[in-house]
Order: sequence, then structure tokens, then C-alpha cells
Amino acid sequence: MNFQLAANTAQRWLRRNWPSKTPFSQDDEGVAIVFVNYNTLDLTASLLFSIFRVLEREAVTRIVAVDNYSTDGSRELLGHFAAAGMLDLIANRRQHYHGPAINQAIAFLAAQQRKASSTPGIRYIWILDSDIILLRSGVIGDAVQFLKAQNAAAIGQFQHDALTEGYAHISSLLIDPAKAWQRRIAPFDNSGAPAANFQESLRRHGYLVSDFPFRTGRYLLHLTRGTLRSIYHQSDRENLYYQWATTHSEHHYHGDSNGRLIHQSFLEAFNREVPELSMEALLATCSKPERIVVPLPD
Repeated sequence: MNFQLAANTAQRWLRRNWPSKTPFSQDDEGVAIVFVNYNTLDLTASLLFSIFRVLEREAVTRIVAVDNYSTDGSRELLGHFAAAGMLDLIANRRQHYHGPAINQAIAFLAAQQRKASSTPGIRYIWILDSDIILLRSGVIGDAVQFLKAQNAAAIGQFQHDALTEGYAHISSLLIDPAKAWQRRIAPFDNSGAPAANFQESLRRHGYLVSDFPFRTGRYLLHLTRGTLRSIYHQSDRENLYYQWATTHSEHHYHGDSNGRLIHQSFLEAFNREVPELSMEALLATCSKPERIVVPLPD
């Protein structure tokens, strides 16, 4: 058994199932956002800004960020937000890579859920890439209603390269952990498609993975290749994905022909609110109650 397979097997069988808490009350419909950061300071700042200033504040119950030993200041930024009680930070002492770091975050939430007998629980988990920009305030409500109507274990925008039956892209993946976070279901892994084995495993066990238009519905913009861009520009040759990064380091906006214009529109709004980026300035603007609207092209 190779090292990676052994690591994935250990993650699968050493974890505990998501704690059952049924029937769920209306107060237990909480959504947690999970994302992984590795040396993507500007992108992580944009993601945080869009979470706190675009989404309805009550839509998000908890935010968990996993940092894979960043050295560009993004780890300190996340620590600043964690100290202010805005998110939970898992600060790794080495590079764990994307899929295993997602597993860390979900395991953390499961442990917190076991302790949360007297507080609103987490019912759904929304996994985001650090190079996502949220564009519409109602994205969580629409996605949760769709997942519930489908009785699905996971939803995301499909593409058919990793899985012919449809790969719900991990850049924006909403899951029901009561179905998806079980020892019999494969965890996220360290590959170019970290959710492929996870989704195949769900389907083998009779759970539905459904197509939801996160990108084409203009709920969000995926810049793409954010971490690869950082790996390449920082000449991070020890990273397993350095060679891939040398030819995949430019944003392509996941094929959105208006992606560059939308990104520019968002950055104009960001720069008005945070004219000079600092941890203090970003935290201050993310604490404001006013929502911003990102103008979108027709």
C-alpha cells in the first residue's frame, strides 16, 4: 500500500460519524463554511470580504479556515479574524494539502457538534475554495432549499472530466454531513480532484449528488488556480503540485466569459471599502452590518 492510500485509509477509518441529532429543529439548520488557505493572502482577503459583506449575516453559523503553513501573511490575517471571534482557525504546522485539510475542518465541526447540545447545531457544510468570490446574498438559502428538495448528500456545479456521471466541483460544494460524513464514505483526498472518490463513494451507497448552478447562476465567481498561482510565483518547488502549477497558474474564471469584468467590479467595491489592505482595516470593514451589492454584467 502506498503512502497516500495508507493516509486516506487512516482518515477514513479513524474518524467518527457525524453525530446524529434528529429530528432537526429550525434552530439546527445552521450552515458552516469551510475553506483551506495556502499562501493566498489577497484571495483569502477577498473571500472573507465577500462572506461578511455580501452574504446575509444570519445565513452563516460558523466559519472554519484551515491554513497549510502559509508564509505570505495570510495565516496571520486568519489568526486576526480568529482572535476577534469571526472564525475558527486550524493552523497546521506543515503542508497537509487540500483534501486532507477539508477532512480536518469537518472533523473539527463534528467534534464541536457533539458538544453543542444547548446551542444551534450545524446541519450543512459549505466547502469553498479560497479563490471564490461570493456575488449574491441569497446563495445559501437557495442552495440549501435545493439540497433538501433533492434529498441529496452533496450539491455543486457539475463538470464531467473527473467523473463521467458528473463531478460536483469542490470549489463550491454543499454537503449534508449526516449523510456524507460517515466512516463508510471515502473522505476527501490529496489529488487533483479531491472530491471525486468522495462522490463516487456516496453514489455507491445510494446517496444523491446533484448539479446546482453555483457559477452559471451567478451566485459566485471562481477565479480558478489561486493556490497553483501562488505555488508557481513563489517557486514552491517542494510542493507536490509545483510542476502542474508551472503550466496552470493563470485565472481562467472557470470558463465564464464575463469573469474578468465581474472580478474587476468586485475589486472596485473591495478597494472602496478597504483602500489600503491591512488586517485591522479588513476586520473593521468585515464587521460592518451594511451589505454590498456587486454589479454584474447583463
